[in-house]
Amino acid sequence: DFTEQMDKKLFENIFYEVFETLDPSCQKILKLYWMDISPKDIADQLGFTYGYVRKKKCEGQAELILKVKNHPEYKKIINRDIAIKNVVY
Repeated sequence: DFTEQMDKKLFENIFYEVFETLDPSCQKILKLYWMDISPKDIADQLGFTYGYVRKKKCEGQAELILKVKNHPEYKKIINRDIAIKNVVY
């Protein structure tokens, strides 16, 4: 429905806005991970060690999740959904 489509678009906007705030190396590493490139290949491609790639991937994902959950627009959507569920159920 319309509300779901709007929420999806808002979630995408929040995600991209937050993603752009990550460290550039985290952005590169995450983009390559999401393209199903192995950590070893990412390390080789970017000139990092395997351990650094794994560490930055974990740190980047954790930071991304935290920033999305703390984004004011995300909180509005979640709080609205909780309020609607409480009324409906």
